[in-house]
Amino acid sequence: MKILHLASEYPPQKVFGLGRFVQDIAVESVRQGHEVHVVTNSMNGKDFDREDKGVHVHRVHFPPPPKPADPTTTVIQFNTQVIERAVSLVRKIGVDVINTHDWLTFLAGNALKKIFSAKHILTIHDTMVGKKFGRLENPEKLAANIEKYGCMEADKILCCSEYIKEELVKIYEARENKIRVIPCAVEESRFAIDEDSFLKESFRSVLANVGETLVVYVGRLDEEKGLEVLLNAIPEVLDENRKIQFVLAGKGVMEESIRSWISKNRLSSQVKLPGYLRGKVLSYLYKVSDIQVVPSMYEPFGIVALEGMINQCAVVVSKTGGLAEIVEHGKDGLQCEPGDSRAMVKAILSLAQDVERRKRMARAGYEKAKSQYNWERVARLTADVYQEAVQKESQVSIQKEPPLLSVPEGKAWIAVLGKGQKEEIEKTLEGIFYHTIGEYEIIVIESHGERETVLYLADMLSQGKISRLVLNRPGTVPEPYKGYEIAQAIHILKEELFEYFCWIDAGVKVKAGWLESSLAILKKLGEKTPAVALCKSKQQDPIPQAMDLSSKGNLWVMERSFFARFGLPPIGLKKEAGIEYLHYIHKLQEMQCTLAMLEGLAE
Repeated sequence: MKILHLASEYPPQKVFGLGRFVQDIAVESVRQGHEVHVVTNSMNGKDFDREDKGVHVHRVHFPPPPKPADPTTTVIQFNTQVIERAVSLVRKIGVDVINTHDWLTFLAGNALKKIFSAKHILTIHDTMVGKKFGRLENPEKLAANIEKYGCMEADKILCCSEYIKEELVKIYEARENKIRVIPCAVEESRFAIDEDSFLKESFRSVLANVGETLVVYVGRLDEEKGLEVLLNAIPEVLDENRKIQFVLAGKGVMEESIRSWISKNRLSSQVKLPGYLRGKVLSYLYKVSDIQVVPSMYEPFGIVALEGMINQCAVVVSKTGGLAEIVEHGKDGLQCEPGDSRAMVKAILSLAQDVERRKRMARAGYEKAKSQYNWERVARLTADVYQEAVQKESQVSIQKEPPLLSVPEGKAWIAVLGKGQKEEIEKTLEGIFYHTIGEYEIIVIESHGERETVLYLADMLSQGKISRLVLNRPGTVPEPYKGYEIAQAIHILKEELFEYFCWIDAGVKVKAGWLESSLAILKKLGEKTPAVALCKSKQQDPIPQAMDLSSKGNLWVMERSFFARFGLPPIGLKKEAGIEYLHYIHKLQEMQCTLAMLEGLAE
């Protein structure tokens, strides 16, 4: 199989750990008989094309001057250059699968998929919403939107843990049946050292005295890694047992504050901060340590815990993300609730005091890391997903993947019927913005809007996010408002050119595929079913009765020809309130037509 990886980094270049992951799986894929190419970032013009351990590495000339000021624009510029580099490459060699990694290269991969009709696999290592704890500024919002778009467009999605899979389904509404969970791996040989006992003892003697327990933390010194939890635990641990030494290896935004904390608490003799370690120095640190702590608040997988396990450290981890899936509490490590420094204290003290238990857990962790988290297994599982994606006619694919829905041709007008509350209408508009493809415009009709709602809608109008805004004077619209507003929207738009008309209650949020699915049903069922109603809750009766419409029809979709067939609804006065609301139900009944009900695409 010919595999093309698009990666934002690749060794020897390192920004995060993504490049190392891509290299490890690419090298192992080559060992298993695949042809692997990687298009990645430049290294100041060096090694434009080279073969590295059997992997064909192609680098772009990036960045050209001037470099954009913000990082998200830089990423988009990089994707443009990846497309330019990859198009000529793919034309020359051909590929079966394109594997992109995170939002950083998704846009390029999606373009190549459309150009060459290749299968596109998106690997999501973490989510922007998760690692930022939901606190997103505009650049992060852009990244999160690209991640969500990637979940919609990719043929298959790979993620490293059930935890990330759950995030993708809940936050980005990814289809669960196209997500595959494949863990990361660790290579024991990468930590090989000279086993000379004198060297190991000498290295350890710099960090701890004979008879002391050495506890190590390896990773970024950042908030999400839970350093505050560990710092709160250290004084309590030392109050109970002074024969424990701590080494916090890494760099990050908290480095200076941690140094100040060590000095303030006079702990420089028992807490060491050696900075960022790699290569043999990191290997020796792991080999001489007794306990490794991973106190992360957010950890999509937790590769650092596997590094400790493969080096036979007993691990103490937060019960979060992938860490909770890797470590079995009490068997091959200990788990603590995230943010619980007291539980961290108890775990460290128990392993420091019970040497036999500590060694037993360390050995069990080593055996698990070696047998379950190796690159041979991970690359094989990944190749199986590639194969599944390219086998279009396989029975499995036909059963699991619904047919692709075509993009609507022509314009749709969407009428949003306000309820007065800003939160309700904001939820509805957000759903339309995220989940509607094709050409559309929005008209909002609000009959009892609060001041905050009116100001919000005026802002949406000024930004061009909605095309028309109708504010009815309070008290002038007969109840029920909804029927009058539907009729009002149809009469306002009767001279417009459009192919489809939809109305939707404020507070209803549509899901991906809502419009395409509705139109597919209309085309399939024909004249006897000229309208589709999307409902928030499960219906007992597939065809609603006239008087039940207010509770069952939250959103209607119809083609323009509907109005030529059934006419325009009357706009009632107070004494006729409700007539316009039931107009089309009566018309459907008169002509012995049905209203299709569609569940699951609105909430």
